[in-house]
Amino acid sequence: MLIAGGVSLLWLYILNVKKFSMKLWKKCICGMGIITAVELVTGLLVNRVFNLKVWDYSKKRGNFLGQVCLQYCFLWFLLCVPVFFLCKRLKKRLFRL
Repeated sequence: MLIAGGVSLLWLYILNVKKFSMKLWKKCICGMGIITAVELVTGLLVNRVFNLKVWDYSKKRGNFLGQVCLQYCFLWFLLCVPVFFLCKRLKKRLFRL
C-alpha cells in the first residue's frame, strides 16, 4: 500500500503541476479517478493474483470486483483538496518557484 500511495501522490502532483489552471473540483475528479485506478490495480494484484486478501469491499454498495467502491471514491475526491495544496507547497519549497 505504501507503493500505491506513493504512485498516487506522484500522479496527483503531476496533475496539479501540469493542469495548474484547471478548476479545483475538476482536478479533484481527475484525482479521484487516479487514486481509484491505482487502488483497483493494486487490489487486483495483491488480493487476486497474490491471494493476500488485504481488503475486500464486496459487501459494500457500489463495489467493483470487491476492490473499489463508490463510498471510498467520494473520500478520495475529498482527500484531493488538501493533497493539491500540499503539492503546491512542495513545489514552491523544493524548486523555489
